[in-house]
Amino acid sequence: MMDIKIIDYKSPEYYTQVHFRFRLLRKPLGLCFTRTDLITEANDIFIAGFINNKMISCCILSPLETSEIKLRQMAVETAFQQKGYGKKMIEFAEKHIQQLNQFHKIVLSARAEATDFYEKCGYYKHQPPFIEVSILHYKMSKNI
Repeated sequence: MMDIKIIDYKSPEYYTQVHFRFRLLRKPLGLCFTRTDLITEANDIFIAGFINNKMISCCILSPLETSEIKLRQMAVETAFQQKGYGKKMIEFAEKHIQQLNQFHKIVLSARAEATDFYEKCGYYKHQPPFIEVSILHYKMSKNI
């Protein structure tokens, strides 16, 4: 069973998540995190999923200046993909956003290969696609 929780910025779990995101999302693209990247995360909400105290999934919620919040850096350990853990992360994030009671829409930039997953979770794809961090993405959103 996966334990999902909010983790604090600059906590030991946060740094575990940074390494996790680097390994799954950045390293395959030849990208790193800069000091500025991490400093700009100070106001974000960090969510992580654990099995037997090992991080297997994560995402970040970044409040925008509007009534929107951006879901980003969603990742699930390869061995745990397509087993419902990503969906559980999305459900947890959406419930948390609803409890904040200040956002009306979740937006995200989905890698092209992940759009089917987000559509199954109720997100809508916006055209046209665009290139971000050297790969094809789609803007997607969901009203809450």
